[in-house]
Amino acid sequence: MGDRLTLRAGDRPEVQAVVETVGGRPLSTEVHLIRSGKVVHSIQGDTPITLHWTEPPLPPGSKLYYRLDVRGPGGNQILSNPIFVTAGQ
Repeated sequence: MGDRLTLRAGDRPEVQAVVETVGGRPLSTEVHLIRSGKVVHSIQGDTPITLHWTEPPLPPGSKLYYRLDVRGPGGNQILSNPIFVTAGQ
């Protein structure tokens, strides 16, 4: 997490993540995929949770970012660093 990625125009970014606990203990969790400030996909369940999202083809010159917002019981939260994506011309 926390990087830059340059794609060709028309490429389809694919986001995959697995959220699990240390020791493998199941924990009720919500996972939100954020694209440029808006939630585009959410899943809920017990860990481990696997998220898979494929974006439509990117138009030339597109600039966006992705990050994960993971929320568990008791106010626990993880907010990942963004990955910045740019589509070439």
